[in-house]
Amino acid sequence: MITKENTLTLGDLIENAAVDYENQVFIRYEKEGIVYEKGYRTYAMDTRAVSHWTMNKCGELGKKLHVALIGKCSYEYLTVLMGVAAAGSIAIPMDVQLSKEGFIENLKRAEVDIIFFDYEYLSDVEYLMDACEGVKEIICLQQRKQHFSTPQIHREYRVPTFEYTADPAECALVIFTSGTTGQGKGVMLSQNNLLDNLFSSDDARETCLSVLPIHHIFCISGDLLLTLRYGSTLCLCDDVTKFLYYIDLFQPTMLRIVPMMAKMLINRVAIAAKKHPEQDLEYLKSQIMGSRLHKIVSGGGYLSETLARNLDQLGVVTGQGYGMSECAPKISAPDYGNMDKIASGRARDRGSRHGGQRQIVLRVRSGVRKRNEASGRRVRRGTAESHGSELSDRDRIP
Repeated sequence: MITKENTLTLGDLIENAAVDYENQVFIRYEKEGIVYEKGYRTYAMDTRAVSHWTMNKCGELGKKLHVALIGKCSYEYLTVLMGVAAAGSIAIPMDVQLSKEGFIENLKRAEVDIIFFDYEYLSDVEYLMDACEGVKEIICLQQRKQHFSTPQIHREYRVPTFEYTADPAECALVIFTSGTTGQGKGVMLSQNNLLDNLFSSDDARETCLSVLPIHHIFCISGDLLLTLRYGSTLCLCDDVTKFLYYIDLFQPTMLRIVPMMAKMLINRVAIAAKKHPEQDLEYLKSQIMGSRLHKIVSGGGYLSETLARNLDQLGVVTGQGYGMSECAPKISAPDYGNMDKIASGRARDRGSRHGGQRQIVLRVRSGVRKRNEASGRRVRRGTAESHGSELSDRDRIP
């Protein structure tokens, strides 16, 4: 059983999940019309191989690796993301929509040594390697004859066991924020930060469709890490324009999405009901949202009570937490079905309230990478302050 006491590092989480959910499907994805599945034991084995490779590279370079990932969410991507961080080095998931100048700036700020990339970005990555003298190697996430690849690492560095020695307090991920409230930052998150969210509230085994960008901490913490903790199945959506196609294909039981996507689902059902008033509403919902969807976690924007009530009428319970990258990301957790707190959730117990109900102070993150400009979120001495969330002590959860 995965507990806070026996899960102190990402390596612990991977290995404990492989034992507890050995016969469960962890990853499900579609490629050229064929659905593939990877179990928890296979994922642990391949991630272990990446950790083994990482430790070998650390020995060659005489330091911890800083590894950037440029590409869409895929099985190989997730083994690298977790394998590098679990080995005690630093993984940096990058936004694929950055300009070349944006890539260069962030790669230099993160002092990246190696880039893992989707093959479709090969020409861009070759340009970035030439522009960033610190980048020593590029590795393809997919199998390609002319490039060293992640599947090769899975095969050539496979080991039956691996001793994870990462320090829980050391940086594991660097997440670059978009700068919506000011100058973007490179947020350094420790293993402690990432794992702390897993034990903030209870959840259940689900089939989750992952549609959020993998370089966002909401996706990493919610879709990836919570799936591992509870033995759920994570279905990958590598193209958001195929969102409805993947709902129909994988029939998820829950989604983590932004309010705009939830509103789109409601609108699709409403349009279908207007066109076919003779059809049962439950049937129309199943044609658009799948027959098993019962829960939506909303983030990245304001979730209105009206939208939550409309979803509730379709049998879909909705909750929204409040968070930010510096908190990996949870400040509050969803309070499902409570319309009074639908937009803010319930406050985490690790935060202390100051200045009334509109300021939450949390001490959870490692730091900010190389920049510390003023913004709507202030960072000082390992403390992140956030303003505007109406959370009170009575709403606090452990």
